[in-house]
Amino acid sequence: MKKLFRSLFVLVFVFILSSVAYALSSAEKAFEEQFATIQKVEFFDPDDPDIEIVKMFYENASYTVNNTIENGNDATINITVKAIDLLAYIDDYMEKMLPLAFSDVSEEVMQESAIKYFSDLIKRSDLEYKETTFDLIMKKKGNKWVIDNPEELSSAMVAGADQIFEMDE
Repeated sequence: MKKLFRSLFVLVFVFILSSVAYALSSAEKAFEEQFATIQKVEFFDPDDPDIEIVKMFYENASYTVNNTIENGNDATINITVKAIDLLAYIDDYMEKMLPLAFSDVSEEVMQESAIKYFSDLIKRSDLEYKETTFDLIMKKKGNKWVIDNPEELSSAMVAGADQIFEMDE
């Protein structure tokens, strides 16, 4: 009897695990894959001088899926992205970089200094993080899911610091 009960328990446990794995929608699975690709910043121009800095912050971003609604070729995935709060460190960054900006150093030296600053920053154990919750919209094009609002995801991955560089129109 114990053997039957144990076998039944294992069977139910396996069924529950497989149900949880199956519960991820195809849009959600596609998002997971795309998020991992985005974190690698492979789509950026490798000659972009800011690639190293962006990569540091993208690699440190994480997400939680709160809810997924998939309806045919449309999906809404409510996610919370957790990222290093760059805005919390902007004053310190400017304080360290401003003297260099007004000196005779080359653009290359400025870039190296910025990379060093951010590289040292992400090693800190007392980093401040910001969580951003929003609806990620995905559309199915052919047989592939694509993110329809990538700007919102990108902004969340740098905790809104991209807004510093936006110009008023």
